[in-house]
Amino acid sequence: MPSPTPDFDQIPEADIPRAMLLELAAEFGIRDDVAAVLKAKEAAGGYGLRTMTLARVLRIARAGRGRKQVSDACTLAPSIISAQERGDSKNLRMDTALKMSRGYRVPFILLICAAMRQYGFLPAPGAKPTPRNRTRVRKSG
Repeated sequence: MPSPTPDFDQIPEADIPRAMLLELAAEFGIRDDVAAVLKAKEAAGGYGLRTMTLARVLRIARAGRGRKQVSDACTLAPSIISAQERGDSKNLRMDTALKMSRGYRVPFILLICAAMRQYGFLPAPGAKPTPRNRTRVRKSG
C-alpha cells in the first residue's frame, strides 16, 4: 500500500527536502534505508557521515564485535574484512558491499557513498572539485 502523499504546505520549510527525499525513496522501495541514513546523519551531526571514509564507517559499525563474528555475518573471508577496515583495498564490488551492509548492519547507500569518498570520487564538503586527469586540446582555426 503506497504511503499517503504528504501535504508540503503543512511541513516546516526545513523538513521539505527530507520529506521529498523519503517520498522518492518510497517509490523505489528503499525508504527504510534512506530513513536510516538520514537518522544516522542527524545523530552524527552536520558533516559527520559526509566526511567518513569506508574504512572508518566499518570500524565504527563493528564496535563491540570481533572480525570473525562480522565476517561470519557477512559470509566473507576475514582477510577481506580486515583489508576493507584498514583501507588497503582499492576497489569494492557491489555484491561484497551488499554482504557487508547486511553483516555490519549499515545501510547499503552509506557504504557506497563512503567507498566513493575513499576512492576519490566524492570530495569532502567544501572541498575544491577533484581535477580531471586529462587535458583538453583545443583546435585553433
